Amino acid sequence: MNNTSNWPIFRPNIFHEPNEILNEFEMVAEGLVGPVFSDKLAWNGVCVFHEKENIWEKTQHKINLDNLPKLKKFIKNYFDLDRIRMINVYKLEPGACLHPHRDMEGNLILGMIRVHYCLKTNPECMLLGEHLKSGHFLSFSTSELHNAENLGETDRIHLVVDIKTSEKNNKFFPKLTLNICIKLVDRTIRIFLLLLRDVLKRPSSVISRIKSLIKK
Repeated sequence: MNNTSNWPIFRPNIFHEPNEILNEFEMVAEGLVGPVFSDKLAWNGVCVFHEKENIWEKTQHKINLDNLPKLKKFIKNYFDLDRIRMINVYKLEPGACLHPHRDMEGNLILGMIRVHYCLKTNPECMLLGEHLKSGHFLSFSTSELHNAENLGETDRIHLVVDIKTSEKNNKFFPKLTLNICIKLVDRTIRIFLLLLRDVLKRPSSVISRIKSLIKK
C-alpha cells in the first residue's frame, strides 16, 4: 500500500465511499451534535466511543457506536477496535475556524495518532492548511500545531479516530525517520514547557489532562 507523507500530515492511500455512513449519521445522530468543549468554541460534534467509561458517562453529546451499524462496520474494517482511544464525528459549520493548538489525545510521542476521515466537505475547508476530499483519510500527531477552518457555505463533517499502534492500525502511522524523530523531540520539549506554564498558572487543567491519558 502506497502512502504519502508531508510531515506532519500523513495520507494513507485509502478511499472509502462516504455516502452510506454520512446518510446514517444525518438520519440517526446529527440531531445530537453539540458543543464538544465549550459553548464559546465553534467545535461541534458527537462522541460515539471513548475507551474510558467515566469520560463516556460525563459526555453530553453522544451516541453509542452500536446504534450506527454502518459506521461500526466501517470502523471494524479499518481499525483495531481494541486499540482505539475515542471516536467522534465533528461538524465544522460555515465560517468556523479553530485556532492553532497542540494536544495529547493523538500524540505520536505517546504511540498514538489522530485519523480524520472526510464524510462531507467543500473546497474552502482546510485542515493543517490542506484540503481533505470526501472519502479520503488523513492522520497527524496532535503534538504538532494544528488548526481547521471552513470558509465555504456548507458544513464540513469529519469522522475523527484517535488510535494506538497495532498491526492493523499501523497503516495510519508514518515511518519514523530520523527527521521525524528529531521533530518529535522538539515537540516534546515544547509541550513540556507548555505544561510547566500551566502547572504554574492552571494546575487543575493539567491534572484533568493527565487523568484522561492514564488507563484505569
